[in-house]
Amino acid sequence: MRDLHTLSGDVASVGLGINDMGDVVGVSIDASGHLRAVLWHDGGMTDLSKVVPSGSTLNTSIRVARSSARAIDLTNGNFHAFKLTPCDGDGR
Repeated sequence: MRDLHTLSGDVASVGLGINDMGDVVGVSIDASGHLRAVLWHDGGMTDLSKVVPSGSTLNTSIRVARSSARAIDLTNGNFHAFKLTPCDGDGR
């Protein structure tokens, strides 16, 4: 077992799924109970809301499991599934 910590300023985190490479998806939780979807990869944590294009109406802070996640479109309430794929920062 390993402590994966939290995003800066948050008070708790929960791992919800792990793949064969040890990547973990879950949520980091602030003091008000707001959830942010996160990916732990190679010892670092990524806030998945930061990888959504600016101006997007998608909110990734809900329901992350295994190597996929679900986001809600805040303009119409529609859910969208997406696959979590670690990359090296230049999109590959």
